[in-house]
Amino acid sequence: MRLPVVESGTYYLFLWTDVYDAVVELDESNNVAVVPFTFNSTPADLAPIAFQAPSVVTARPNPIVRLVWGVTNQGVGPVEGDGFCHQGVYLSTNAVLDGTERFVGWWAQPDPIPPGGTSWETNTVQLPVTESGAYYLIFRTDAANSVVELDESNNVAVVPFTFNLTPPDLVPFIFLAPAVVTGWPNPGVTLIWGVTNQGVGAAEGRCCWSDHVYLSASATLNGTERLIESWSETGTVPPGGSYWRTNNLRVPVTDSGTYYLIFEANADNFLDEWNAFNNSLAVPVTFNLSDPPPPGTLEGGFLPDGSFVVDVYSESGTQYTLEASTDLLHWERVADFFCTAYPTPVLDQDAARFGRRSYRVTLLTQPAELRLDLAAGSGWETGDFELMLDGPLGHYYRLESSADLSDWRFVTQFQLVRSPMRFRDSFTTDAPVRFYRAVVQWR
Repeated sequence: MRLPVVESGTYYLFLWTDVYDAVVELDESNNVAVVPFTFNSTPADLAPIAFQAPSVVTARPNPIVRLVWGVTNQGVGPVEGDGFCHQGVYLSTNAVLDGTERFVGWWAQPDPIPPGGTSWETNTVQLPVTESGAYYLIFRTDAANSVVELDESNNVAVVPFTFNLTPPDLVPFIFLAPAVVTGWPNPGVTLIWGVTNQGVGAAEGRCCWSDHVYLSASATLNGTERLIESWSETGTVPPGGSYWRTNNLRVPVTDSGTYYLIFEANADNFLDEWNAFNNSLAVPVTFNLSDPPPPGTLEGGFLPDGSFVVDVYSESGTQYTLEASTDLLHWERVADFFCTAYPTPVLDQDAARFGRRSYRVTLLTQPAELRLDLAAGSGWETGDFELMLDGPLGHYYRLESSADLSDWRFVTQFQLVRSPMRFRDSFTTDAPVRFYRAVVQWR
């Protein structure tokens, strides 16, 4: 057993039998035995003998540096290994641990350190610093005070360093769009933009930063704009470098008039930039729109699964709503869809529930709200689920499932060209519950 004693001296160990008086005895006074012992403390005394770090760090925010430290045991007893002792590193604007420092990292001491022995470690760390200036790295051995030492005042080593920030600065220098667009509602346009890095550091995607295009009634980003599309950038743009992109997208405009298309680089602020207020460019675009010709429909037919197919003729890319009625007076929405071919087949998967149904096609004017539901008829017994995702057309989604809302499993991914869209999850699990979510995938 480990005895809770840290100072030298004479102590006693007591052995007490039947400590809870659970046994009825003839004599309760003879249940204790005592032995004395003398404890001679042999404490360790850890002290850093070296702490090395770069004296000048010139890099982007939150730089990664290599640190080297050495620790000696100048006491009379050993220091146990196996994580009993921890070393800590902190970042501060002064040279003392006074509560204002920021935590950088902890490392367990892997091996014992005998009296007179030393231990050396090299570690790579990321420093939480985003502004140029003078800083201090503070190393502390036995950071959790888990080792009984002769002297607790000699556990700290400090090194100063200067951080020179080299942030990128992405600035769009050109954004091209048609000045006038004539066509039907929700027209397609081709956009071209160029972005340069006028900062002193590279723009490094690593994961990615996002560039956005918005539709607005004004030329500034003021919270009233509408996001049209997003693109991820994963490359590296060196200082003075640039990148060009050309993309086709559909603009959600149904009324004629002059609007603004606004491009914004690094819209998600993934990159720490020198200037985050020069990332956008706006161009005015006048839309002269007219109603598309009424879509033509052909006689449809039932499919083996009981659904009914309607063939729709219209301009490719136009958004419509298929509606159905049993009395030609009350119409209900069946689905929103893109015309993607000539003709475009559209399914009514609930048609089998009705004896007779009429159909009509109207121009889509109000996108559906995003909603994920369990389709009728799905059951837990088979583990085979049919779900329905309803929402605005054109977006990309990734469907995921989870049994605990923590670990999420990929199910499928798709672009929503018909809404609602049905899909199945045939993954079998013994979990008592299963959760689903749809995640927007920016291109």
